[in-house]
Amino acid sequence: MIFHRIFRFTYFLIFCIWGLQSCTKDDLIETPADTDSETTENPYGIIRIAEKDLTPDVFKLMLQDDEPATILFNNTQRGFRVNQPLQVSITEQQELFIRFYSPRPVKEVTVWATISGYEEAFQLAKFDVLPAFTEFHKELPMLTQSKRYITRSGKEIQIMANHEEYVIALKEGEVRIMTSDGKMIPAVCGSGFVEVSSDNQVEVLVDTIERPEEIDVRRAREAKERVEERMRQHQSKMEYHRNAASLARAMARLKEANKYRH
Repeated sequence: MIFHRIFRFTYFLIFCIWGLQSCTKDDLIETPADTDSETTENPYGIIRIAEKDLTPDVFKLMLQDDEPATILFNNTQRGFRVNQPLQVSITEQQELFIRFYSPRPVKEVTVWATISGYEEAFQLAKFDVLPAFTEFHKELPMLTQSKRYITRSGKEIQIMANHEEYVIALKEGEVRIMTSDGKMIPAVCGSGFVEVSSDNQVEVLVDTIERPEEIDVRRAREAKERVEERMRQHQSKMEYHRNAASLARAMARLKEANKYRH
C-alpha cells in the first residue's frame, strides 16, 4: 500500500559553470566598479587561490603512484580529451570542481562564468598557478551570502544569495532528493506541487512517491498495459488526459525500477 507523503528538504542551488540556471537577471544588482565597502567582510565572491592556498582540504594531485586502481582506471574520474586537459564543473555538493590533466603547470588562470538572463561573463575564480595534474574543489561563496563579481567590461554585479520564491506544478516522473550529507536518493513521484521559499527550502506535496526498491514491477507493467488498452478506445478529452497521466506514472515507475535493479 502506498501512503501519501509530504517531503520537506533543503533545496540546494545546483548549476553548471557555464550557465548558472538558479539565478536570473532579476537576481543581479549592477554597481559602479569604484564602489567602496565600509564593512570588514569581503563583499566580493571571486575565489582567489594563491599557491599557498592549495592545501590538502581543497587540493590533491592526480595520477600518482599511490592512487587506487579503482580511481586510476575509472574513466568517469580520470577520463579527458587530449585537446581539453582542463575540466571545470559544479559538483552535487555545490562546489567549484577542477581537474587539470596537463603534465606542466600553468600560471594566472581565470575561470569565467555566465548566468542565464545576463549575457556578460564575470570572474568566478582566479588561480596564481594550477600545478600539473591538479584536482581542486571549493564551495561557491554566493550560495550563502550575496556577493559582488567583476564582468569582462569592468562592471560590478551583485549575485543575491538564496532563491526566488515560487510555486509550480509537478508532473509524474523521476526525482532526486539530496540529503544534508550530500547523498542523492532516487525516487519516482506522482503529480503534485513544489513550493520554493527565499531561504532555500523546498516543500514538495505529491500524491505518491517511491524509491526504486519499493516499486512492484509486475503491477506497474500491468497498469501500463491497462492504460494503453483504454487509450486505444474511444474516450472523452478528460478521460484521455487522465489516462495519459496514468501512463506517464506507470512508465516512470518502470524506468526507475529497471534502472536500479540488476
